[in-house]
Formats: sequence, C-alpha cells, structure tokens
Amino acid sequence: MTCCLNPNCPHPLNPDGIESCRTCNTPLIPLLRGRYRILEPLGKGGFSRTYLAEDTDNLNRRCVVKQLVADAKGNWALQKAADLFESEAKRLRQLDGNPQIPALYGYFEEDNSLYLVQQYIDGENLAAWVEKRGLWNEMQVRQLLLNLLPVLDFIHSRDIIHRDIKPENIIHRDRLPQPLRDRHTAAANQNTLIQDRTATQTTTIGDLVLIDFGVSKQLSETVIINSRGTRVGSDGYAALEQMRGGEACPASDLYSLGVTCFYLLTGIEPFELWTERGYGWTTHWRDHLKTPVSPELGQILDRLLQKDLENRYSAAAAVLGDLNSSPHPLPAVSPAAPPFMVSPRRRPLKKIAIAGVALLLLGFGGSWLLKRFSPAGTNWLAPAVAWNQARLGETLAGHDSRVMTVAASPDGKILASGSSDRTVRLWNMETFEHLATLPGHESVVYSVAFSPDGTVIASGSSDKTIKLWDVETKETIATLEGHKGDVLSLAFSPDGNTLASSSKDDTITLWDLETNEAITTLKGHKRDVLTVAFSPDGNTLASGAGDNTVKLWDLERLEAVSTLLSHDKTVNAIAFSRDGKTLATASDDRTVKLWDVKTKEAIATLRGHSESVKALAVSPDGRTLASGGDDDAVKLWDLETGDAIATLRGHSSGIYAIAFSPDGRFLASGNPDKTIEVWQVAD
Repeated sequence: MTCCLNPNCPHPLNPDGIESCRTCNTPLIPLLRGRYRILEPLGKGGFSRTYLAEDTDNLNRRCVVKQLVADAKGNWALQKAADLFESEAKRLRQLDGNPQIPALYGYFEEDNSLYLVQQYIDGENLAAWVEKRGLWNEMQVRQLLLNLLPVLDFIHSRDIIHRDIKPENIIHRDRLPQPLRDRHTAAANQNTLIQDRTATQTTTIGDLVLIDFGVSKQLSETVIINSRGTRVGSDGYAALEQMRGGEACPASDLYSLGVTCFYLLTGIEPFELWTERGYGWTTHWRDHLKTPVSPELGQILDRLLQKDLENRYSAAAAVLGDLNSSPHPLPAVSPAAPPFMVSPRRRPLKKIAIAGVALLLLGFGGSWLLKRFSPAGTNWLAPAVAWNQARLGETLAGHDSRVMTVAASPDGKILASGSSDRTVRLWNMETFEHLATLPGHESVVYSVAFSPDGTVIASGSSDKTIKLWDVETKETIATLEGHKGDVLSLAFSPDGNTLASSSKDDTITLWDLETNEAITTLKGHKRDVLTVAFSPDGNTLASGAGDNTVKLWDLERLEAVSTLLSHDKTVNAIAFSRDGKTLATASDDRTVKLWDVKTKEAIATLRGHSESVKALAVSPDGRTLASGGDDDAVKLWDLETGDAIATLRGHSSGIYAIAFSPDGRFLASGNPDKTIEVWQVAD
C-alpha cells in the first residue's frame, strides 16, 4: 500500500503501482526523500500529522514521520507552528541517547513541507490504557513516578522543560527496542501492559516513554500566549504560571506529572474540574478517590499539586528522595517487564517482594550490592557454583606459541583456542583431547568466537582478516576482509545474523553473515579497539579501546549513544551480565569496573589485581565474574556482594583469555606459556 500525504485526505491508503491518490487525486510519493516508505497514518494534532513509515536505507527500520500541516500560508500561526516544529527537532537532538525519549532520525523539507523523523515506539498511551483497563492503584502510580522522574531529571539537567506532560504523551513500550536486522515483526509473546501479581490484582507497569516535545523550550525562554498564538500546554494539566504567562520551570512539569497521577487514580479529566473551580480543585483532590492512598503518597501528591510555584517541588530528585524514603515498599519488578530507569541520585537499598521471592534494587549503602535476574529457565535461588573451592583440572598443551584467546561452544563439548602460532585449535571438553588444528591465518590469532548455534567459529587475526570455519567439517567457509589493522576482538549477535569485529584501525565493523559482507563501520574511538560485546537483547554493542573509554553503540541507529569515562588506562576486556543490566570492564589500570547499562553510571570498582587486567568472563548462572591479568592470576568475584571469591594460580605468566563452559563447571584460561589451564569446580 502507498499512503497519500495530503493531510486532509479522508482515505489515504492506496494500492501500490498507481501515481495519484484514488480519493483526492494528490500525486503519491512512493519514497519520501528517496528513503522513507509511508505505511499508514498514526494520528493528528495541532499543526502536525504523524505516519508510520519504514526507512529503506536502514534495513526497513520502522520509524514515525511527522508532517507539519497548515491551512494557511504566511500568517503568524503558521510561523509559530514552524518554529515549534523546528524546536521539537532541536530538543530531540539535544536529548539524544535517553532510551525513554524517542530518538530523532531526521529533519528536512520536501515539496514545501517540513518533516521530522523519529524512533517508532511500539505501545499504547496511558489515556488509552485507562480507558481499556480501568483505574490505577497506588503501587502503579509509584512505579510511574519511579519510571518518569529520572527522565524529567535528565531533561531538566539540560535546561529543557516539556510543558505538556499528560497521559496522552506517555507511552507504555510494548517491547524493548528491536535488535539489528529485526524487521519489526510482531513477537508472539510480547510484553503485556499489566500482569497480575496477587489475588487483589496488584499490577506492575513496564517501560514508559515520554513523547511530544513540540512545545518544549529552553528554561531561559518565555512563550507569550495571545489570541493569535499556540496555547502552550493542555488545559487542566498545565501549571498556573505556565497558563498565565507562558513561563515554566521544572516545577511546572512536576505539577503536570502530579495531575497525571490524579487522572490515573480517578479517571476524572482534570479539565472538567479546572473549568468549574480553576486551580482550587487541587486542594481537594482526595475527595475524588475511589480508594484512599497511603499518607506518604498523599503527601507527595499534595506537594506536586500545589497551585503556587514556591510551595511545589522544585526538582525531580526531591520527589524521588521522598519516594525512596517512604516506609511503603517500592513496586516489584517483573522479569517479563522492561526494567525501570533508576535515578542517578541513588538511595539506600530497599527490599521488595515478587512472587514470594526477595529481590534487591541497585543502590549505595557503604558496600556495593547487586542482584540480577538469572537467565530465563534457571532458578536463581539454586545453590551457587562453589568457585571458592575450584581446583586445577587439566592442562591443555599443543600450541607452539602464546595462547591469545579461548571460547567454549554453546553445547560445552568443544573449546576453541587461538594463538600467535597462527592457528586455531579445537579441544574435546569431555576427554580434554586435541580434536583439530585449523591453519590458514598468516599471523597471530587474537580472537575466536562460536556462533550461537555452535555451527560456525570465527577467528580474527593480525593478518587483518576474519575467517569463518565450519565446526563439523573444519573447513573455511569465508574470509572477511576490510580492516586496515589487526583484528583484535569478535562477537556474534544473539540471533547469529551479525558478527562484530574490532581492530587496531580504531574501528568496529558489523558483518552480515548471510552475505558475508560488511554492513557498516562504526567510528568514534581514538585508539585501538581491543574488545567488543553484544548485549543479550542484541540492541547494544559495547566496545573498549586504547583511548581509555568504553562506548555503547545503538544498533538501530548505528551510532554511539554513550561514552563511559572512568578508567585511567587502556580498556582490554568487557562483558555483559546475563540480563544485560550490568557491564563489566577491565583495564590496564588494574581494576575491574561494573556499570549500570541504563544509567551509564559506574556502580562498583573491583580491586585485587596487581597488574593489568586483560580478560573477563561471566558465569552462565550470572553470579560469578572471572578476570585474568598480567599478575598471572585468575580472580573470581561474587556479583551479589562484589567480593573476591578466589584467586586461581597455575600459569607461569599473564592471563590473556578466559571462558566459562556453558554448564558453569569449567573455566578455561590461556596465556603466553603456550598452555590452557582448565579449572574445575570441586565435586
């Protein structure tokens, strides 16, 4: 189907292959700006229309195209609408990188019309949700505040206010952002908006996205409202100072958030109360509740809903502080629902319950504590693998030179190792016998990796090539060429369709494994990129480099969205936790750091190595982190407490590579003494 872009067309969808709209005779545009295929209208409001579209230049990634619409040309209202439209684009660009704000993909003019291209958020706004499913309870409102207050803190820290917070502008994301190459096919088991938790129907919400920044402005600016202008904000939701003179500050957004909470609890449109009683209704908001709220939440809403600016909360962080100090339990987080964004201003840990199991949120309180959900299908209450009783099981010898890399097959039957002797060797992990030697590289093999299905091994070398090997036949499938420097690290995407490679040429290349061709080259690091890793959901690629930084790359937008700065020296290794919420990084500065992937904060520094840390691996149960360094030691860390579990010694020189077996009972480490040590958990 081809969609007509005439905003007044009552039936815009047309079959492919015709040149003019069957309804209004407007010429049809198959590809807007030569790349965006408009699929269907999504909505309209004010001076704009929105359409669902596909970006044909970016793997048919779905996006939203917003079109400026004006019935008259050259008048003040049109100019005002154009200004707001451009302002929205600028604000979105300034807020780029926050996962709870739609990303800006493009802004352009075509055929005398303005267009803005944004990230597509697959979900439902909260007004529609209340209409379909009924009123919210206190637990859900608390979750809303915990979810959105960090977003407001983020935009306010950049001197931006939203000015139009209301249920229609808050979307519940049905599912997390799609991974690279995902054509946005509907998932069979997508996340639902609510999930029953108890017999009393206490429900939990998921990830929320704040949209429509068309009226947002810099804090230093003032919008004058007059009869010819566009009203800034929505009647009933906008604060007094905003409606009276167009002036707004962070407290204005907080007022609108408080009104939104009131609507979710009562289902009453605040416009009706505002029309009858002005802002006087806010002093009696409890009169409209069908179910009372706790005194703690009531006090928070009282302060959010203050008519006078000086009596209201002035910052989102202050609201979060009161929420986190409340004696009431914080909302439970479902493993099936997207995670909450945690405020950068952390509070002491609070225990929460879910299905009778105690979980702990991230926080600071003297010592660092971390608990995460284990991989799907595993019992995270099962006894931890006793790595504090590990012993040396086997020593694998056969390489003629330094062992630079090791990797275990997904079924745990094969260990692959790469060496400066220019070969890849395969080992039987049941008998610990040598299976095969794969020759072909002309120089050092720095990295090996198994595909998720275990049928392919990739190897990267200082000969600047990547070789793909058939595990069964031991034959070369393909040789990938393109890097201008040594290939230092390899990682398969979780779906097995993409291979990431990093190099001494300061770049990362993504390879399509259906065609064995390069998809794109990611540039941003200033020195050798020594390590890459995909997040478990495939949405993010992490990289560490000789410029002492770690970068997080959005694989939908194919660009860096964050740079993590904390290490003092080269970053040699990275590893995601099994749930993707934590990233571990190892450096020549002799430390291992743990990062909250969502907030981009360093949440712990693990010290214990006396020399550079070269390698990292996370155990299959997600509880243990292994690190290897130039101090000839493998250290094991408890990811629940951040404490060192054990130090394994057996090599005569530094540790270059480590890998856990999929069952978590073996740990292989390789080093310059030409051997691989296999460590085993005591029976």
